[in-house]
Amino acid sequence: MTNSLPSHEFLVHPHTGQPLQAVGFRRNGAPIWPIIGAAEGDLGAPPVPAPPAGGPPAVPPVTPPVEPPAPPVEVRDPTALLNAYNAEKDKRKALADEARTANEALAALQAKVAGTEAEHAASVAAKKVQDEALDKANTRIKKAEVRAAATGKLADPADALVYLDLSKIEVGEDGEVDSKAVNAAIDDLIKNKPYLAAQGKQRFQGNGDGGPRTEDVKSFDDQIAEARKARNFPLAIALEQQRAAVLAASK
Repeated sequence: MTNSLPSHEFLVHPHTGQPLQAVGFRRNGAPIWPIIGAAEGDLGAPPVPAPPAGGPPAVPPVTPPVEPPAPPVEVRDPTALLNAYNAEKDKRKALADEARTANEALAALQAKVAGTEAEHAASVAAKKVQDEALDKANTRIKKAEVRAAATGKLADPADALVYLDLSKIEVGEDGEVDSKAVNAAIDDLIKNKPYLAAQGKQRFQGNGDGGPRTEDVKSFDDQIAEARKARNFPLAIALEQQRAAVLAASK
């Protein structure tokens, strides 16, 4: 006599909601329960346990979302990054020059309308003298910074002043130079002209104590004295800060 196939006490079919029915018996007499996903067209959802009598409805298990793969890391050529950085700096400088030219033209027009052209011309001349003095001071700071950064990297640190475009190097209002940009420029110079690289020797630079050249500091002193004599105290303060930066860079 064949035993009738039993129904599961708790599990129900995910599609019909009816109790699961065994599909046969094992040799030891234990019932064989159907495997979800074995039948064609079966969605493979796990069986939902039937709620106990008088209890809340059963909640099917939630499948956690699959995390998307991390995007690949882009590795860019340092030389290309430096070129892009310099191009952006050139673009911003050009825009600043255009804005300054427009402001100067506007100020000249306003002075003409107000009848103060003579005063405006004197102010422009004084500003030109101040800018020229500041530009000379900044050039000395750039040279000192470049020589200091090239020492130990180039056989002759003065070569850096020959091959590098100092106009690409900016000096901040506090007299500081972007040392990372200077070092990157020297590294790029060595990459393009490896014969300039130091061969394990450092050539003598500056004074015997490794300090700045005497004419650099003396020129700063002269410019500071001239600025104070002209009562141009903002320029004097800026020159003093730049002189301190040169001394610090040479240590």
